[in-house]
Amino acid sequence: MKKQTRSRYLVLGRVRKPHGLKGELSVCSYTDSPLVFNKLRRIFLQVNGRRPQEFNIFKVREHGKFLLIKLKDVRDRDEAEKWRGAKILALREDVPKEEDEVFFADIIGCNVYLPDGMFVGVVKDVKRYPQEIWEIQDKDENEILFPAIDKFVLKLDVENETIIIDPPAGLLEIYGFNP
Repeated sequence: MKKQTRSRYLVLGRVRKPHGLKGELSVCSYTDSPLVFNKLRRIFLQVNGRRPQEFNIFKVREHGKFLLIKLKDVRDRDEAEKWRGAKILALREDVPKEEDEVFFADIIGCNVYLPDGMFVGVVKDVKRYPQEIWEIQDKDENEILFPAIDKFVLKLDVENETIIIDPPAGLLEIYGFNP
């Protein structure tokens, strides 16, 4: 399988809408912890695939299940409205992570194998429901939803884009996996 190049940006969330009159943005965070935003000095906003624009973060606070972010150069509601729906990005090197932590973005594109070396498919997406779920596409382009819990993931090597899984009995068959 072809090795993909990693983006220099990580997608951390999306701007839902303006909040209030002073330019705050109501944000849906895609991160494990909304505290990640408190540790960042800057973020980038991107609308419709255009070039990301850099902003310094002034203040972050929780508001129900969303975050409110005040950026230094967004002064009023009209300016905030321009960013409705924007992707919130950060440079990889700006996002703090533990030594053994892996970004979801780095799992996408990895080749998935069984312990015997049989190719299962490629991770197309990572979702966070109550637990982490990997969306794997097999060679026949069927979707397999895989619960990414420690006892089923034997090896995760993002450098070589390789994952070895030991799925629960019958899981792959449910999705019509045909080796």
